[in-house]
Formats: sequence, structure tokens, C-alpha cells
Amino acid sequence: MELNELKQEYRAKINEIVKFYLDGYTSSNSGDKIIHDTIWGTNKFYPWEIAILDSPLLQRLRYIKQTGLACYVYPNAEHSRYTHTLGVIVLTQKILETINSKDVEIIRESNKKEKISIAEFYQVRLAALLHDVGHGFLSHVSEDVYKHLNEFAKLKREWIVKEYRVTPKEHEIFSFLMVQSDEFKTFFKKEILEKKLLQLDGLNETEFLNQVAELIIGHSRDAHKQYLADIINGPLDADKLDYLARDAHFAGPTIVYDIERYLQTIDIFEIEGKRSLSIPIKGIVALEQIIISRLMLFSYIYHHQKVRVAEAMVKEFCFRLYYKLIKDEKVFKNNSKLLDITHPCDFLKYTDRDFLNYNVLGSFESPELQFIYDCIIKRKLPKRALIVSRPFIEGEIENVENSTNIGLQAFQEISDGAFKECFNLKKQIYDKTIEQAPREFSLEELYIDIPKLPEPTGKALMIPLDYEGRSLKSLDEFFPLDKWRVAYSQTKWRAHVYAFDGLLHAVNVASRKVLKENYDLELSEIIDNMVLTQKSPL
Repeated sequence: MELNELKQEYRAKINEIVKFYLDGYTSSNSGDKIIHDTIWGTNKFYPWEIAILDSPLLQRLRYIKQTGLACYVYPNAEHSRYTHTLGVIVLTQKILETINSKDVEIIRESNKKEKISIAEFYQVRLAALLHDVGHGFLSHVSEDVYKHLNEFAKLKREWIVKEYRVTPKEHEIFSFLMVQSDEFKTFFKKEILEKKLLQLDGLNETEFLNQVAELIIGHSRDAHKQYLADIINGPLDADKLDYLARDAHFAGPTIVYDIERYLQTIDIFEIEGKRSLSIPIKGIVALEQIIISRLMLFSYIYHHQKVRVAEAMVKEFCFRLYYKLIKDEKVFKNNSKLLDITHPCDFLKYTDRDFLNYNVLGSFESPELQFIYDCIIKRKLPKRALIVSRPFIEGEIENVENSTNIGLQAFQEISDGAFKECFNLKKQIYDKTIEQAPREFSLEELYIDIPKLPEPTGKALMIPLDYEGRSLKSLDEFFPLDKWRVAYSQTKWRAHVYAFDGLLHAVNVASRKVLKENYDLELSEIIDNMVLTQKSPL
């Protein structure tokens, strides 16, 4: 499909979805509201924000978990995208207040000092409010499915990245499209502007919302205003500040970063022709704390092996469902369409309540889908049959720090290929396992998870050595981000092959053979004890 045709298709589908959620909704002028947040305390929200937050379009975020299926391991990690959104608005406000309190000189042709205007202030808060509206069920879990579908990948690569010169997350592209949709603009004009919930002289709602949408993907039309986009989507954005604190609070790990010092030192600097957010060298300790906290959360939560296998099952289920439906295969009994996903935009039609639904049990015509879905709903998770980790690869153990294993690098890169490459590897392991398996088993009892190495936040950040910003150095010169990524790859990163009870030893042996044949990887027998005890040496 040609790019223009693809853009029109996605805009039309997103417009239909926004209409579905907003149809019949009428806002009421309830005035300002005070909302208490567990993380950031008591904060004020404006009437126009409440009107949008109360809409079904935003209320659906109450039913989408912030951390996917992390709650399967950390039961209190049930916090939602809705509460996260409130937190991002609060931190956005704090950053805006910090910038304005410093009497920042924004260079214009008139050479006058100018602060963030009230229109920009509302615009950035609105971008914070709407930045996650494009999430599908289970947050990044469903995102990891549709981002690999060819036409969506083309839309991102050839339109968003090429035209706006940014690389946003996939759900942010959906948020961008939703804010720019005709239905949302009509709602905003009728329910917000005409009811005078938001009053700004000379406001053009189309231009106003188009710029809000661009802030969400990290783009500013004016290079002198890039810092406004950075607040929403940048190395030091409010989104990261909130999810680090919120995810840690509800999942349990103790992380500490000095938010007050961060807010006191963040400022605007001229960097590579743009006026962007950064932190001078005197505040770099707070930034280092944030980076370390994020890396800890990957190890503790996001890459926890049980979280990963639960989410791997969801992803395989979604891919299988998608490909069956687009081939018009019979999936559901009685011709029902409980999860009608035939297009990436369809992921926005459902929340976690729709997906994790006991009423769907027994509704599948496909026994493969039924088995996977039952295991997900009932938390019947497979166990580790093999760990792939650099310290336990033969020839790597003695000199982990300086070793480079080409086979392991090729294996790690499969994570970018997602379902098809993983599924092909899984099929190879399955074919070798059935030769020696102690019982009959299906392909749905075997899973592979190859996590993508995390990118440390702030990789592209430039640090001013003085408040005038006359001298800049990359963050990597103060905090070795690339070296950390290598260290994570060598000591923390691990992939897994999973299977159900009774198959662990056979799958272990078969996996070793496939890894040897495909990637020349030989794993130490040190980790074989894990198959029997389920106690990882890592």
C-alpha cells in the first residue's frame, strides 16, 4: 500500500475508534478538582482537564495495567495507565513552574525576555493528559505485537520518523493520530471551547491540537521551543519520572532519586541549534540516580522471567489470533467475535477487562488458542527449561568482560524480529524434542523469550558545563551508558526456553542442539541443575 493511502486508512480507522468512545458523551462544568495521588500528593486539575479525563476515551485507561502482566509476579502492581496519566500531568506542571521561575531568556528576533505563555502552558499539560491515550490492552505487551506488523512499521518508518525526525513509541503514534482526528477536534471545540472550560484569545483548535499531537511524539515546529516537547517526550521527560516512581512503589523494589534536586537544576540550553531541556553538571547526580533506577527496574520487574513468559504467551496468542482472523479462519464458536483483531488499530478497541475475561473461556473454535488463553487466564505458566546467558556459555566464563560472541549477538537480535523468527526457532526445538519427549505434547507447551537489551535513558543528552551552555559534553562522558549496556548484556541479560512439567529435560537437550547448530552456542552444564530445582544460578 502506498504511504498516502496508508495514512488515510489509519486516520479513518482511528477516527472511528475515537467516535466510538466519545459518541454521546457530554462534559459538565464541575470546576477545578483536587485529586490526591499516592506518589505525588494532592494536586489541582482544571475544568477542561476533568472534562477530558471523565470521557470514555480516557476512562478506558483505568482498565489498562501500567506494567502489563507484572501483577502475575508482583500482586500489587495493578496500577493503571489512568493513574500514571495523572502523575505525568503533575510532574509536567512542576517542570513548567521550574522553567518559568528561572526567568528563562527565550531568544527571539525582538531579543526580549519571554516566559512560557499561558497557551503553551495549557498545551503541554494537554499533551501530558493525552500522551498515553493510544495504549491498547496490557500496555506495551499488545504494542509489542502490532509494532511488528508490516504496514504499521512502514507507517512509522516512512511517515513519522522521516517527516518529524523523531522515533516515538508505537502507542505514541496512535495517541498522535487520536488527538489529530476530526472526532476529537469536534469534541474539543464543542465540549471544551464552546462551554468555555478553556478560554484562550484567538485560539484555533485545529492548530492547537495538531501541535499537542506533535508534542506527544517529541516534535516541536519551533527549534526554540523544543524544550516543550522534551517535557513530554525526551531524555528527561515527566513520563519517565512518574513511571519509575510508580512502578517501583507498587511492585516493591526500593529505588531512590532526588526529584527535588532534579526539578531545581533542570533548565533550557542551546544545544545543536535547538533550545532543549538539560541538566547542568552540578545536577548530574540526580540524573545518574534516575538512570540507575530505570536499569534496576528492568532487572527486577520488566525482565523478570515469570513476567516475561506470561507476556510471551499473550504475544503468541495475539499473533496467532491476528493471522487466523486475517486469513478468515474460524476462530470463535457461534460466529462470535470476542476479540476481533484484524488491524493494528483494533488493539485500541479492547482493555485488559476485555482480554483477561473468564467469560471468554471455552469460546474458541481453535484448540491451540483455547489452550494458550486458558493458561494465561488461570496463570498456568511454563517453567524454565534453559537459560541463555553469557556467563554460562562455554568459552565465555573465564573472560566475560572482554568476550565477544558473534553467535550470541545473532541470537539476541532475534528479539527485534519478534514472532516469526522466535516461532521458527521454537518449531525447530519442538521437532527435536518430540524425538525424545516422555509424553505427547503440543507446540503450545513450548515458549522462547529473547528480551531486547534496554536502552539507557538520556543516551543522546548533552550536559552543559556551565549555566550559559557555552560548553557541552555528552552524558556518556559522565555516566558510561554504552559500557553499562555491554555490562548488562554480559551479566544481567538472559533469554529463556520454557516448557511445562514433564518436558523440561527433553526441551533442555533439544534447545542445546538447536543453539549449537544455528548459532554455535554451547551452554555450560552448570545451569542444568536449574531444570530440576528451578533455582536459577543468576
